[in-house]
Amino acid sequence: MVHVYFILIDWSRSGGSPLARARSQPRDPRLLRGAGEYVACVRERVPPAASAALLHARIDGGATELHFKPLLPGAVRGGSVGHGNRSNVLLLFPAKRDPRAQVAFRIAPTPRQRDAVAALGALVRRAHSPREADPLRLRDALADLDLVDLNAVLYRCDAEEREATGGDGVYHVPGHGPLPYAGLQGVASLLAEPSAQRLDHPLCRNLRDGDWLLDYHARRLEREPRLRALGARVRELARPLADLPRYLAPAYAGALLAALHAAAERAALALLGGAARGGEFARALALTSVQLTAAVASAPLPAPAPALQPPPPRGSLSAGLPHFAVGYMRCWGRDTFVSLRGLYLLTGRPQEARAHILGYAACVRHGLVPNLLDGGGRARFNCRDAVWWWLYTIQQYCAEVEGGEALLAEPVARLFPQDDAPPAPPGAAPQPLYDVMQETLDVHFQGLVFRERNAGRQIDAHMSDKGFEVQIGIDPETGFPFGGNDANCGTWMDKMGSSEKAGTRGTPATPRDGSAVELVALAYSTARWLHAQHRARRYPHAGLVRRHRDGRLTSWPFAAWAERIRRHFERAFWVPPAPSAADARPDLVHRRAIYKDTHGASRPWADYQLRCNFPVAMAVAPDLFDPKRAWLALDNVERLLLGPLGVKTLDPADWAYRGTYDNADDSADPAVAHGFNYHQGPEWVWPLGFYLRARLAFAHENGRHARTVAAAYATLGPLLAEIRSSPWRGLPELTNEGGAFCEHSCRTQAWSSAAALEALHDLALARRARPLPAD
Repeated sequence: MVHVYFILIDWSRSGGSPLARARSQPRDPRLLRGAGEYVACVRERVPPAASAALLHARIDGGATELHFKPLLPGAVRGGSVGHGNRSNVLLLFPAKRDPRAQVAFRIAPTPRQRDAVAALGALVRRAHSPREADPLRLRDALADLDLVDLNAVLYRCDAEEREATGGDGVYHVPGHGPLPYAGLQGVASLLAEPSAQRLDHPLCRNLRDGDWLLDYHARRLEREPRLRALGARVRELARPLADLPRYLAPAYAGALLAALHAAAERAALALLGGAARGGEFARALALTSVQLTAAVASAPLPAPAPALQPPPPRGSLSAGLPHFAVGYMRCWGRDTFVSLRGLYLLTGRPQEARAHILGYAACVRHGLVPNLLDGGGRARFNCRDAVWWWLYTIQQYCAEVEGGEALLAEPVARLFPQDDAPPAPPGAAPQPLYDVMQETLDVHFQGLVFRERNAGRQIDAHMSDKGFEVQIGIDPETGFPFGGNDANCGTWMDKMGSSEKAGTRGTPATPRDGSAVELVALAYSTARWLHAQHRARRYPHAGLVRRHRDGRLTSWPFAAWAERIRRHFERAFWVPPAPSAADARPDLVHRRAIYKDTHGASRPWADYQLRCNFPVAMAVAPDLFDPKRAWLALDNVERLLLGPLGVKTLDPADWAYRGTYDNADDSADPAVAHGFNYHQGPEWVWPLGFYLRARLAFAHENGRHARTVAAAYATLGPLLAEIRSSPWRGLPELTNEGGAFCEHSCRTQAWSSAAALEALHDLALARRARPLPAD
């Protein structure tokens, strides 16, 4: 209903020509005198039909047209129009209207609009009240949701949402583009940007034009059974928006969406523990555990053993978004186990950690856990490092979870009880975890060369035939794990060349064959820990066993294996500050006072490249290093490799250094074509956390504890700024040189967040162990 009523003030001449000049009045020093020919005629609430100012008023649906009579110079017309939702008021004046005439109107809301504003205003006030624990009355709708449900409520990138819904993606804001997430974090990130507060921002225009965004969120929740009650509540809360004047819709819809996001985020944090109880940075990092763990039908963990109790929770961990979201690309062995402590153990999610440890254990084949999981039955075993990170994570689980040692005896549903066996159904080949662990170690000690199944273009479009040959072993002299060849790349630096034009197809950029420094440290840490577990009667196997062709057995107790590694490590990896007789290849030394990246590489010069991997080794096995030498080497990392958000993957003075990653580069330059320099300079974020932990590990022995703690917090500052400002609310996979944005990087990466959380955790422990001076 449209209401038109007027408060009119008419000034009209009492007689004579209406356009005649007014007579001047004698001046009076005590009075202000006006024009005596005019009188004031005041009429209030005159109906349109009786108005002296209107020819007529036309009401047509949601539009009101007011047609005025000619207005005299100096005439004033004031009016009040109460209009319905989506109505327009059009004022039409005659062509000869004098420009000195004034018309003013006040727009008043209808009763339904007043009710809507009151309801939404009360909601917004409750949402901002510190005394309100449940301002939107969502407690019942959120009560039964778990963290995988809240992943759907808050997150899901486009690929995840399309798979979950059969084709519906994230919300697209006209003039702005798609939001990063289908869930509430997608719009919450945009609302937090200062530019979104402008009324001409595309989001504001979209909210003024219709209630589609709230309807989108209600519908996507309502179609999932576990989220249906929450979706119904969202729709109920959004109902008053339909009665608002459209110019108010952006403010109230934005406030409602922000309040919904805050409520869902609080619910997620309440289900987390550990880091989720910390400060702003720790909470933001902890939430990436929710962000990256989702139930994705095309990327499940293998089915658990039927006897496993309690059954594992839903969900699998994505390596990063948006590139590693669904299908065979979602779950990566090394990424998972580099990330597990930070994202699960430090956030109060031990059951999820257990599920991933046992799930990957089910797939063990050829002494390895999968590089690409792909549900287990189609797993690919083409990396050498995932198994060592898996073993290290089991150690962390047992140390940090109450009663965690029980994990060692948990049943594993082996998919491949023999290397050549087809996938077995769950329960057909159960085995305790400690036997699966021992199998991986004995296969390495025995040594193995195998060819990947289905080798060829169907599993890798770019690898050469030689690259499908996988070798693993343990060096009988040094005890170092070794493997690989110059045609594959079995560690995390795994870029395979793919450019025909540049001639790099089938050539790995960074083979890192031989003994990679971080894998040696992981093996040493595992050997020492298993020795302790065996002595405590929690691990039945005493050491490594190799069977020779003549039937003889060679055995290494775990303690002896660890000692062998320790005895050879510094001699094999340390590059001293000055030339010495200990230099094996002084002609290849480019940087001194560093630790080599590999030992025994097929390209001997690659051993001596300065990379970011030895700080990782220091963090996982600090007692393998001489503390004074370690500090000198870390000083060189700080001076030469440290960037604003990450660590350079190669020495800037190296001939192969290229600091900008562009996977779309189609040039003929072999150093960069098709992103060949992925690990040849760009600054990766996850090694930064390990670098800081390595600093902390050696700070006290070098008399630098307080300074190191302060410097570590300062180094983490840009990461806090990044997670605050990123629309993905995560830490990226990598940046280009100098911290520059890289468009080909994942915007949120599991191990980036996990490593930062571990650094924060170690910083807190360091401060408790040795409190800083008061000043």
